[in-house]
Amino acid sequence: MNITSASLPKTLVINSKDKTPSSVSNSNFDIECKESYLTQSVKRIVIEDAVVPNVFTNINEDNNILNFKEAGGGILQAFLPIGQYNITQLISALEIEIESLITIGNVPSITLDPIANKLQIDMSNTGLVLLGTSTISEVIGMIPGQDVLNVGLQTLLPRIINLSGLPIVYIHSRALSGGHGIDAGKGITNFVVAIPLSNVPYGSYGSLLPKDYVVSEIVYDSPRNITSLDIRLRDSSGKLLDIQNNHMSLIVKLYF
Repeated sequence: MNITSASLPKTLVINSKDKTPSSVSNSNFDIECKESYLTQSVKRIVIEDAVVPNVFTNINEDNNILNFKEAGGGILQAFLPIGQYNITQLISALEIEIESLITIGNVPSITLDPIANKLQIDMSNTGLVLLGTSTISEVIGMIPGQDVLNVGLQTLLPRIINLSGLPIVYIHSRALSGGHGIDAGKGITNFVVAIPLSNVPYGSYGSLLPKDYVVSEIVYDSPRNITSLDIRLRDSSGKLLDIQNNHMSLIVKLYF
């Protein structure tokens, strides 16, 4: 962590490389402010930039289960290996996992309608029913909570596929926010800033867009002293995210 400028305002640079030894990870960490005498009586802050690696696969532990059954048969459960998939790889993985569980000889053939961008499953002997309890439902074009029934040997998915992955991530910090964030569905949070990843290729770094600079401001009810920092990276549901051996950073302007 670095603090620059001896006059107002001051720029605070936060990097996961400076985390304390007791920190959990590079996206769930604490930092002790070595120059804490320079971060007293802060009235407001502006997040000037935030940089986060997009290492979040579009198939993960939260969306890799397909529950299904052969028409008239018992429930089966397929687990897709966690990873970053394109449509060809997704179709291949689905075919392999489905065929490994169903009756021998009932071969699945999955195709993508290039115009509608929807999947179609054709079986050789017995139709397939996809169950609404599948966590992969939104990825493959199901309506969450609704079964997709077969018509004969064919099963048509009602919605377009979604391999976009995580569209946005959120940085939380009790020290910087102090409860000034509000989640419409969850109430008071320590949300500080959001970083869009929808146009960031997997393996690249996402940062604030120019339009975000003017809205990434927090005004405190009363001046506060910042002596230590806690940084948490979360998804829209509040789940902690892990960037593994990559690093993240923030640049914060302090006003007194």
